[in-house]
Amino acid sequence: MLASMTAFAKTDFVSDVGTFHWEIRCVNNRYFEPRFYLPDHLLVFEPLLRDMLKEQVIRGRCDINLRYIPKVSAEPLKINQTYA
Repeated sequence: MLASMTAFAKTDFVSDVGTFHWEIRCVNNRYFEPRFYLPDHLLVFEPLLRDMLKEQVIRGRCDINLRYIPKVSAEPLKINQTYA
């Protein structure tokens, strides 16, 4: 028998563009209530993430937090003198 619908998950994903730190917290609730905390430039992906979550979670309040750390290039910035 299921005693609780509370869950917590945390993971890091490293890619060519940077590091993504994901945290998801879900607690029992009568309705499906996702709340996303995304960086401003990634808010465009919220509807897609909401649909993906809806496929896995039927009900509950879920807080989804994403921290993004862009990859810093080791190569110094070069100014194109012709265009400048």
